Amino acid sequence: FRDALLELARLVVLDGELARGANLLDEALRRYPDDPRIAETRFQLGECRRGLATDASRQLADGALSPSQRSSIDAQRIADLEAARTEFEQVVALLDSRVTGSGANRDESALSPIEQDVLRFAHLYRADCLFDLGRYREAIDLYEIAERRYSDHAISMVALIQILNAWHELGEADRAATAQRR
Repeated sequence: FRDALLELARLVVLDGELARGANLLDEALRRYPDDPRIAETRFQLGECRRGLATDASRQLADGALSPSQRSSIDAQRIADLEAARTEFEQVVALLDSRVTGSGANRDESALSPIEQDVLRFAHLYRADCLFDLGRYREAIDLYEIAERRYSDHAISMVALIQILNAWHELGEADRAATAQRR
């Protein structure tokens, strides 16, 4: 049943039904808390929640919404971003607990290639959630962690760009210029 539940969730998400996919993934996490793929499942759940928040942002761009509709949609967007951030934080904690060494001597070889990718993206996406919530200083801290940790990977460039964007949003032109030079 576990495999069928996870496969159904994957298919539902591919079909664009993010809310239903999130419910199925959440059910899989509740039913099988010791599943060896828990980090990947949490990551997929985080992606679903983040996708729901993106959909809500698109809805908020509609000028025909009433103030109460706008407030309700925005509250759900915030809740989805917070839930996604929590999932990505848990993914980082789960997978980091299996990584040996620290700093430049980190050895992620205990992780499968998929888990290594999931860990990299979880680092980035948890910062993205904070950025989308307007919590730019906190996002900068997490982007800097991702940039330093994965300096030899393309993800570091994305982190640097988002650091620049966050400083720009904060109105810190000097710091944005420094980030751009980096």
